[in-house]
Amino acid sequence: VYQGETFTIHYYLYSIERVVNYTTNPLTSMEGFMIDRFLLHNNPLTSKKMIGGKEYTGFQVASLTLTATASGEFVFPAKTFRISVRQMTQSRSIWDDPFFGSGTTDINVHAPGDTVSVFPLPPGGGPYFTGAIGEFSLMTDIDSTRIRENQATTLRVSLVGRGNLQHFAFPEQTFSREFEVFEPKVRNNYKLNSQDYQGERTWEYILIPSKTGVYAFDDIRFTYFSLKDKRYKTVYMSLENIHVIARDELKGDYSSLSPEQVRLLSTDIRFLQMNETRCVDGAHAPLSDPRIWFGYYIAALLAVIFLAADFYLAFRNKNIKKIRYKNALKTAAAHFKQITHALPPEQILLQVEAGIRTYLEDKQLQAHDFPVVKDLIKTIETYKYAPGMLSNMQLDTLKDKALSIIEGIEAE
Repeated sequence: VYQGETFTIHYYLYSIERVVNYTTNPLTSMEGFMIDRFLLHNNPLTSKKMIGGKEYTGFQVASLTLTATASGEFVFPAKTFRISVRQMTQSRSIWDDPFFGSGTTDINVHAPGDTVSVFPLPPGGGPYFTGAIGEFSLMTDIDSTRIRENQATTLRVSLVGRGNLQHFAFPEQTFSREFEVFEPKVRNNYKLNSQDYQGERTWEYILIPSKTGVYAFDDIRFTYFSLKDKRYKTVYMSLENIHVIARDELKGDYSSLSPEQVRLLSTDIRFLQMNETRCVDGAHAPLSDPRIWFGYYIAALLAVIFLAADFYLAFRNKNIKKIRYKNALKTAAAHFKQITHALPPEQILLQVEAGIRTYLEDKQLQAHDFPVVKDLIKTIETYKYAPGMLSNMQLDTLKDKALSIIEGIEAE
């Protein structure tokens, strides 16, 4: 197998006797590997197999799914299973035994250990390789390609396939500086099957333009290591240009209007009145004309607006807790966006912990009220003992888990 690859080991039991039950202790850790799942099968399918001239009944009793985190030679320890078999016994009467002449015996059987070779990935992954191993295809979708300035649109990037789907992040993409881009929201729709992970992962980018114009985007690229072809493959999707128009842009184009049309439109307040005269009554009293007072009305209105704004700012400062409560999600998203691989692992752990604690404080919540938060903080405390041993995949998974917890709290 390759470093970073997700694979599954299956345990099979072959017996002449009738097996009625079996159990074993689950594996929780193994040097050089991350344990994704240890599954004891309750109702396995059976099959017949000839071994040494005898017919045995075989079935899969357990499976162990692993992801290799280091390269080298690793020894899998022997695994002990305790099984209960039913054997026919001699009894003086059918009333002596509730199973009418059958008895149950518990015995221990051992699956032998083995050696697994984990190969390092070859060089040449490139900037768009973040540890993906398997077979994948790429799809993109954008809500709208014609938006107003400061109006958000969503870009969705989806990966469909099978492999180590849970153990890599999407490569960082480059967007125009005129767009504010938030940390992508990850939606997972995959499951762990009999061999590895299979399904879909989607990254949703919120794009907010700050200026008008037509913007072209670089292709969305993703590189993975193909287990089928034993080489790196890069898939990409092109994006349409995004047209950003002014928020106050008027509909229609008046540059080609005829003189007659201009005269017809001259009654509209958006057009100037030119070369027009009017008669003024000499007995007219200017002060009684409400138009004279128009300027004063405007000044009074501005004064009211100023006082209202001043009152709002004073009210806002007195209600800072409510404001933090309202902006908790946006503040947390901005915080996690600054957590990158450029930071040392111990600093990333501190920043992830600070992000979740600050969010809870802004929402006026307590960490002990959420078991998932307590588990996350325990995991962070455990990682702090040896931060240098953490991989980028583990740190990304930890950060994604913190963001998922925040999203779950927001959805409640």
